[in-house]
Formats: sequence, structure tokens, C-alpha cells
Amino acid sequence: MDREHSKRIKSKGILSFIPATVIGYNGRGPNQFEVLSVFDRFINDGIFSIEKRKIAKILLDNEINPTSSIFNCILNFQRICQKIIFCQLLDQHICLMKEEMNFIIKLTDIKPLTTRKLVKSLIKETTNNKITDYF
Repeated sequence: MDREHSKRIKSKGILSFIPATVIGYNGRGPNQFEVLSVFDRFINDGIFSIEKRKIAKILLDNEINPTSSIFNCILNFQRICQKIIFCQLLDQHICLMKEEMNFIIKLTDIKPLTTRKLVKSLIKETTNNKITDYF
């Protein structure tokens, strides 16, 4: 990072949230670069750690053949989300590749689920479930 971005990221205190080793330019002395943070921990961030086995089981349970194209779509979506979040943390302009933009455009062709229908179906599916059914 250049000097301006190094100052900005230090002042915002977000270095502990970035899963990466960050090196910044300080422009002082013989050693003009400094390590701002070191990534030395395991992070399981939930939405961004998608396990193929679990997805394959979900698809098979719903009688859908898990193909590599399904996994590639999920991984593409995951990568785009990570880019967007990382750029927002650094106050950077989000730069997506042409292929990623085309992927997003194709997603707009899918009719989104309405919240009401989603809630109604969730209520129907979970009416007789006990809290222990989720463990």
C-alpha cells in the first residue's frame, strides 16, 4: 500500500478484520516499508467458507445432480462477494473483471424470491419442528 492508504487503514483500525498480511509504505528512513498486520490465524467466516460436500448433499437430497458448473457458479459468487467486501474495507473502487460483470448480469435474469412467499414457506416447513431438530 502507498503512504496515504497505509495511514487510512491504520486510522480506521480494520487491520484485524482483513484476512491478509498487509505491508505499507511509510516513506521514512532506510526501511521505507512496514508490516501493518500479519495474517497468522485461521478464519472461518461462515458465508465465505463453502464446503463442497455439504452443498453436494443438499443438492442430492433435493434430487439435483451436483455438477462442476454448479460449484463453479457458487465459487464465482463467493469470489465476487469477497472482492466487494475487501474493496469496501479499504475504501477502494471495486474493480470486477469483464467475466465477473457478465456473471452478475446473468444473475439479474433470475427472478428473486419474494420475502412474503419465503416466510410463508418457511413457516409451513418448520411448523412442527422442535428446537432439537436443528442440532
